[in-house]
Amino acid sequence: KQKRQSHPVHIEAISLSDMVSLITFIPPFSLSTSEDDVVSMADSTVTVEDIEGELFKIERIRDVLVRRESELRYMMDDIQLCKEITRLKKELHKLVSMPDNDKSTEDRQKEEELLLQIHKLVETRDFLVDDVEFERLRCASASVATIVRFFVTLACN
Repeated sequence: KQKRQSHPVHIEAISLSDMVSLITFIPPFSLSTSEDDVVSMADSTVTVEDIEGELFKIERIRDVLVRRESELRYMMDDIQLCKEITRLKKELHKLVSMPDNDKSTEDRQKEEELLLQIHKLVETRDFLVDDVEFERLRCASASVATIVRFFVTLACN
């Protein structure tokens, strides 16, 4: 069987301060009236495009944070699985290294149980690797959709 390698999902490296600097400062809501006596919560110098641009940036930041959270959860699961597989392999190695004529029936049963447990954990890890790849592709697709939606919004205005 070919050995599978896990490849970490590539997430944009962006710090919290970078995220904050991406957001254009739009003054907080304040009621103002225009010449037509229409009440608006936005400062009269703020345009719809400014607000849409900031909303787009915030959505991108949220997407990056959600992807990073997902990646970290997958990493934690992978670490736990690898630790458990390693522990079981060490236990199995002790039993396998015993001469056959020194092994009891319980030892042989324990070997079989350990092999089955290791096999199940390796399968679980394979599914985890597949999930990471699926998640990476889904996030890439969602990012493209967000960008397209932003430009469609701009074109319609």
